[in-house]
Amino acid sequence: MGVIKKLVKQRQESIEQFEKGGRSDLAEAEKKELSILETYLPQQMARVQVEQLVGQVIADLKADSIKQMGAVIKEVGARSQGAADNRMVSEIVKARLQPA
Repeated sequence: MGVIKKLVKQRQESIEQFEKGGRSDLAEAEKKELSILETYLPQQMARVQVEQLVGQVIADLKADSIKQMGAVIKEVGARSQGAADNRMVSEIVKARLQPA
């Protein structure tokens, strides 16, 4: 599972770079590979579900500062069993733990 996730992340980054560089032909090839790899991963959670899970974990851990971001992300990963996109989780946790 970890290997497939790493390969998916690599494809996503490659697609982004190829599109910035104007290489749509290479981006399309990466997108095809990405779609194949994603069939081996569990169904990803919707953003709303991830936000709810992050809120629940923050409350359970009584996290109140950005210093606890790693612990929150780790727990969200454990509870979601790989069904939450790590980039999205990181973004949501960071937004919630940033001082107002």
